Amino acid sequence: MKLKYICQYCNKELTRPCALAIHQRVCKLNPNRQPLINNGNLNIAKYHKPKAPYGTWKCKWCNNDIIFDTRKQLKEHLKEKHPEKRNAWNKGLTKETDERVKQFGQTYSKRIKNKEISALFAGKKHTDEWRKNHSELQKERYKGISIYATVREKRKSYPEQYFDKIFSDAEKQYHVDSYFLDYAWPYIKLYIEVDGEQHYTESGLLHDKERAEILSKLGWNCITRIRWKNYIKLTTNEKENFINNLLNKINIFKNETIGSKTDCRLLYTVYNVEDKV
Repeated sequence: MKLKYICQYCNKELTRPCALAIHQRVCKLNPNRQPLINNGNLNIAKYHKPKAPYGTWKCKWCNNDIIFDTRKQLKEHLKEKHPEKRNAWNKGLTKETDERVKQFGQTYSKRIKNKEISALFAGKKHTDEWRKNHSELQKERYKGISIYATVREKRKSYPEQYFDKIFSDAEKQYHVDSYFLDYAWPYIKLYIEVDGEQHYTESGLLHDKERAEILSKLGWNCITRIRWKNYIKLTTNEKENFINNLLNKINIFKNETIGSKTDCRLLYTVYNVEDKV
């Protein structure tokens, strides 16, 4: 059943609220009736801004008569002059904080499930050539930095804060191929990893093994992998001895000129950390 909108002056029934508003302005029983213009049409210029001519675009927030030839020009104008007006109504809202967002998501999922509409990604697949080019662009874009750098800088874990002071001259989260090294010295291709317990699961050990093999082929060598859980169990003297010994080994790597991969592997074997750490 359709809703009916009734004029407060003559009790005429209308089916739309906009029609009711226009009718009440010109209703003969309205004491404040608005005058009519040509052909009996309502002078709506007092209530609405005139639309831009066909094929042109006008900014609705500017009082001057600036008209743009294309929609792209209008978007650039809005971005430069009215950035605060361009925010979407749902910006920053989630389904947990706003019922409208939750309801929209449920409705959209239901319509996709019932095949009323198709998902934007349905039936689409990137070509191998596109994947390869995109991968190279991403590697170049994030070369030397971590994609998680911003988050890490805001909330570093305690192990990161602890070892950042010790390995102050190292590059943090240094990017090599598709990996990020915790502490790296690029000019001698050495690095140190500080591992949590997720690295010692079955999948974690397998991933780290493959990772180490790829980095080794690229000429990188791991001085040691520090297991944080075992490190914190050491006494103060044991920690000091371990750190001093590790820093001495790093200094030797820096001071010595490694002429071949064989020399590098030999040093790595000699200076490898004990199993307990």
